[in-house]
Amino acid sequence: MNTEGNKNNTTVEAKTITEVQSESLIPLGRYGPLVARIPVIISQSKVHISINTEISLDYEAIDIRNCTRTVSLSQCSLLDMGDKRHGKVYLNGYINENIECATFQSLEGSSTSRICFKAVKIPFEFAAKVDYCTRPTSLTQNRFVPVNLCPSLDQTVTKEGFICQLDEAEICEADIIKKSLFSKNNNTYDTLTEYLVVYITFTLLQWQQVSIPRGLPYNSP
Repeated sequence: MNTEGNKNNTTVEAKTITEVQSESLIPLGRYGPLVARIPVIISQSKVHISINTEISLDYEAIDIRNCTRTVSLSQCSLLDMGDKRHGKVYLNGYINENIECATFQSLEGSSTSRICFKAVKIPFEFAAKVDYCTRPTSLTQNRFVPVNLCPSLDQTVTKEGFICQLDEAEICEADIIKKSLFSKNNNTYDTLTEYLVVYITFTLLQWQQVSIPRGLPYNSP
């Protein structure tokens, strides 16, 4: 079996990292009353979306050896519903899918196989109603507000100061249908039809000024 893109084995230098003992320190800070500007959790939600997609392979495959997927968000907007309890979030993103498959190849009367790779982006978008656990500030009724994605180090915080954080993503593969090619070898295929269910947990935050009252010192019994 040949592997596409393989290189000769080489020896590299490596070293063992020694683990050292750490000392726990108690964080120090100011006691209230004071006012702080911090990200406040506006809502936390979990949604599931169903995706059906077809992926065209670059080769005639005989087997899928491995398939990895990760979820990324690309854009988020918030629409205030005007009732001080609910909002509607519009989110879109994509699934990064890396497919490793074995392909069939005939060379000079003999048959062999090699490993090939295919990387695709599967887009998705959805709208979801969210419940406010903390009322947002600086919202205008029936107007879309842009929301920064976290981490967003290359973006400036908008006037409204909203942030959307992807907490967890789980992908369940419902089914994969392999379409056979009209070729002499009926065991090969060049197209995958995927049925995916994606569970996404996300948190909506907003920078707010919060009044912290006088209380017990941190870590007090």
